[in-house]
Amino acid sequence: MPFGSRLLLLLAASSFGCLLPLVTPLSASGYEPRIVGGENATATASPYTVAIRLTGKDFLCNGILISNRDVLTAAQCVYNGNAIRSASDFQVILGTLINSNSTTNATVRTVTNVWPHGDFNSTLRINDLAVLRLNNNVTNITPASFGASTPAVNRSCDLFGWGANTTTGRPATTLQRIKLQVQSSSSAHCLKTAGANLTSGMLCAGDLQVGRGACPGDLGAPFICDGRLFGVLSTAGGCGAANGTSIFTDTTKFTSWIINRVQQAVVPPSDGSGGGGAAQAVLQLTVLVLSVVCSMVMVK
Repeated sequence: MPFGSRLLLLLAASSFGCLLPLVTPLSASGYEPRIVGGENATATASPYTVAIRLTGKDFLCNGILISNRDVLTAAQCVYNGNAIRSASDFQVILGTLINSNSTTNATVRTVTNVWPHGDFNSTLRINDLAVLRLNNNVTNITPASFGASTPAVNRSCDLFGWGANTTTGRPATTLQRIKLQVQSSSSAHCLKTAGANLTSGMLCAGDLQVGRGACPGDLGAPFICDGRLFGVLSTAGGCGAANGTSIFTDTTKFTSWIINRVQQAVVPPSDGSGGGGAAQAVLQLTVLVLSVVCSMVMVK
């Protein structure tokens, strides 16, 4: 998407933010991430990948900045047993390859609201998504944009996360990156990982080589194809074993829920072909209207 379109979307999100009603906080969970056989990511590879920590404690999950105020992650990350954690349990670290809240130049935000998908099934891991609303806007990081349709089988994409490079190690200090290939939903390897048939909201991917893959606990990690978000890690399988695969929540099937939940502009799904002039004009008009309304509210 052209830079001008991205900028307008961010402005629209910022303008609309002044009109959002206050919502009673809900909340989130605790897992330790692992990526086996990965490599250190670069600062430009996935700037919207964020670290979610428990306040005053350790790294918890990965997340993805999807607007200037919202982070997408796995629903599993926002539960403590059967209870949704309080929003005050969370701290989000952005703009850094290091998952520490004391990292120089890192952007640190608290969380005001936690919204897991209403139909999340913790047993089957269906609808495994949640949104965290940050306490303040993030202006120095461009949010992730969404892919428009489920990526084709054998397409090579990237998994980003703060995972250890061994099955028994601690979470990596530096963001890790590994290439995984999209697998058929009917693959025996995928069915074994899922423990049942994959629903239309699930996406399976894996390297299938020994020593490369994700492990349990690497929740909320983004699955990125050509710079666009297509999945959020829900179930990791193999831990680097041969034929190991992981299951992602297919974000292309949840675009409406995400946009409705966020209640403000996100970068819309695209197949990478770009947008039209009419959409640009509508967006410009929307930004103008919202800016005027916000100005009137502030005056009052």
